Amino acid sequence: MMSKGFAALSKEPPKTTYRYDDEGRLTRMLQRSMAFEVLTTIRYNEKGDRIEERKKYRDNSKFGVGVPISFDSQGEPVPQTETKPENRILPPDEIVKYSYQYDQYGNWTERVASVTDQPSRVTRRTLTYY
Repeated sequence: MMSKGFAALSKEPPKTTYRYDDEGRLTRMLQRSMAFEVLTTIRYNEKGDRIEERKKYRDNSKFGVGVPISFDSQGEPVPQTETKPENRILPPDEIVKYSYQYDQYGNWTERVASVTDQPSRVTRRTLTYY
């Protein structure tokens, strides 16, 4: 009975699918669960470095993310509380933009990741050439 109830919670079973470009770089990832799905799309610059990553969240559940549920005597899920669509808990969509500084050999030595309303993350690396 419980498995029937869990199956009724989601439109599709949990899974992750990937898409790659001609260079073998990840360009799209779709993660689905009973609660929500996350679509991540990635763009690259001419050097092959990631310049943008977008995450879009979508409510994938029957009753809404964060709504407590129980199961009736037939194994069907039922919400424990009524939740209006505008009150559902879902992470906000996110866009991360990357910028780079390169050395004389074309390898990045500094990467800045910027997300709206958050401090930028700076990654520095030192490369040694022989």
